[in-house]
Amino acid sequence: VSYAGYFLEKFLGARRGLRLTGVLGGLVSSTAATASLARSTREAPENLALSTQAAVLANAAQFPRLLLILWIMNPELCRQLVTPLAGMTVAGALAGLWAGRSAAETSGLQRLALRNPFQLAQALRFGALFMLIVFASKAAAEAFGVAGLFWTSALGGSVDADAVAVSLAGMVAAGSVQLHVASGAVLLALVANAAVKTGIALAGGEPRFARRLAGAFLAMFSVGAGLWWLA
Repeated sequence: VSYAGYFLEKFLGARRGLRLTGVLGGLVSSTAATASLARSTREAPENLALSTQAAVLANAAQFPRLLLILWIMNPELCRQLVTPLAGMTVAGALAGLWAGRSAAETSGLQRLALRNPFQLAQALRFGALFMLIVFASKAAAEAFGVAGLFWTSALGGSVDADAVAVSLAGMVAAGSVQLHVASGAVLLALVANAAVKTGIALAGGEPRFARRLAGAFLAMFSVGAGLWWLA
């Protein structure tokens, strides 16, 4: 999934404009895309609206990406989360349109600072993080119950929400975690990940960029939390 986004961004994204570049960058790594776009707001503040729109779209693209991963790993958990994640995708797309309503596409190529996801070092880091989250989640669930699992998901999600989702998919399949608990923990991991990305945006970009991105996250997760609660 990540490599498909990387390939398309490399050969199509920049030629088609920053909006598409943002979406494709979100398929590779929404965190890396956010960091790169944050830096661009300091280097080219006149493109603030367009960079904000691209960042919001990049972060909206992570939700269908996660659904695809969950569908492969655990279709049952995927079905549980399809409504809230689809709602968050739509909310993110609308927030992106709003954020860039006054933006005009700039000329020239602008690439995101994305790494090839097929590099061995990245695969090893993901594998190590995945094993750590599995171990910590099981230990926390044994010691502290659901609260411990939620804390572990939040901490793991601040680094990589995909690793949390994959570990929870395995725990649901093994019968060690209930489905509704796992779905809530996945959403919590995404919230923690969004908080970290907001901090990255604030540290690396214009303050207005961080505020607008935080507002978009608030809209996305409000919709997702409401749909998850209804489900």
